[in-house]
Amino acid sequence: MHRPEFYTGEPVEAGDLWFRDDFVDLVWDKLRRQHVLISAPRRTGKTSVMNHLVEAPQDGFCVIYQNVQDLSHPADLFQTILDNFYEQLETPW
Repeated sequence: MHRPEFYTGEPVEAGDLWFRDDFVDLVWDKLRRQHVLISAPRRTGKTSVMNHLVEAPQDGFCVIYQNVQDLSHPADLFQTILDNFYEQLETPW
């Protein structure tokens, strides 16, 4: 079976996240020092990378993924962030 060199489509499982190891390592490195914004055209792997970060957080990180695409007001963003922190605090670590 021939595998495509670069897959675009639905989010993929971490085991199928080909060609992105260096990018994931770069994201972790940057997060140790600053904020990170992942921006790219649709269907290029942003969600797959985020899912990988959530499923395999490095030491010292608690990763929360929240799609904010449908939010229309800055207050909605802040409320969503607060709700996510609250949910994480209720979850035993």
